Amino acid sequence: KEFVADNKMTFPIGIDDSDRTMTIYAIRSIPAAFLIDTAGRIVWQGHTMELKEHQIEAALKAVRA
Repeated sequence: KEFVADNKMTFPIGIDDSDRTMTIYAIRSIPAAFLIDTAGRIVWQGHTMELKEHQIEAALKAVRA
């Protein structure tokens, strides 16, 4: 939680005091990132640093279509 605050992260972060989030999303290592569409479907998942702008743009276009 301190890392999130220190880095001024304004997007949703799955933090809890149990393994619930890790289990639900089958997270095997951290950091992990998920791009979730407006229907709640995971359209991309992987290491945080692997998510590229073009992937986000493609997901946004799909929402607008």
